[in-house]
Amino acid sequence: MEHIPSSRKGSSSNREAEMITKHNTTISEGTTISEVRFHETPIVVSTPERIVLHSGGWRTLSTKMRMNQASREFGLNFQVWQKNFKWYVDFKGKTLVFEDGMELIR
Repeated sequence: MEHIPSSRKGSSSNREAEMITKHNTTISEGTTISEVRFHETPIVVSTPERIVLHSGGWRTLSTKMRMNQASREFGLNFQVWQKNFKWYVDFKGKTLVFEDGMELIR
């Protein structure tokens, strides 16, 4: 897997690609797996078969923002949101209760 450090200033014209590699966030991409880390937590791990979401116990606005940025940038088609302090994930037309380590089957 190629490790892209958080300090990288890509030449991509896609602003989201540049934003997600800043502020304690790193992206590692391989041929069959991609991983987005926020601080030391792999918050989004994507393979051709599934997507795994994990907050690392840090259910913060920043964690949700990084997850949703990853979803948009990589076309993962999920959205994490919150209501009354409870987290949810919209995926494939369904709303699921967020759980650390949950797997979304593609």
